[in-house]
Amino acid sequence: MNLDGGEIRYNANIIVTSNTIALMPIIDALRLTPKIAWSTGDKISDSINAGGRRQFNYCLFNITAGSWRDIEYDLEKYLHQLRPHKDYIDKVQLDGGAVLLVVNWYAGHSRAYEFGFDFLEQLADLHIDLGIDIPDDDISV
Repeated sequence: MNLDGGEIRYNANIIVTSNTIALMPIIDALRLTPKIAWSTGDKISDSINAGGRRQFNYCLFNITAGSWRDIEYDLEKYLHQLRPHKDYIDKVQLDGGAVLLVVNWYAGHSRAYEFGFDFLEQLADLHIDLGIDIPDDDISV
């Protein structure tokens, strides 16, 4: 719920990391194309770490964007898609990996929002961590 009436925009990503478990099964199951994906041992191509090797499996999916009026409804659709894969999510976490829902919050002057209990309970039940990011350029003091 937006507590002060201002327009808030967001985009959301699911990030999955694992030390040893291959991430292709979750990529295939979700039928989403990852924005970024790599596997343990892949060469690092950035200029700082060129020639190095990736130490873990990583996958980032852009899942949704829109107005905060619809955020919980939009995100719950993806949680529903993940529910049948709860055993896989648990396996990834037991391996030392993580499943993280990251919400990038472009709020302007509007900062007040409360996620509902039902939404947070669904995240907890699936063992999915929640991260909120407010980009620096969006903060006006």
